[in-house]
Amino acid sequence: MESTTERSSDQGNTATRAVVTLLALNCLLLVPIWIGAGRLGPQWIALEAVAVAAALALLPGRLWARVAGAALGVAVVAVTVLALGDATARMS
Repeated sequence: MESTTERSSDQGNTATRAVVTLLALNCLLLVPIWIGAGRLGPQWIALEAVAVAAALALLPGRLWARVAGAALGVAVVAVTVLALGDATARMS
């Protein structure tokens, strides 16, 4: 049987993981836009990052969370590399 302390600690870990995921995805998705614009803003929050972080936080099983996280990681890296390449090509 889980104690109340163990459950609250697990919920705290989930919240921390969701916030870190949100910040990392947000940066990876917006940095190419900022580079292309030559300045920070006007976008500060990528709605895709919010939706993905919330969806990953709501996944019930650890196996599904790992599979979805791995697939998401590959997709975000691919999108970031393509967007950086596009920004570089536009600047040259």
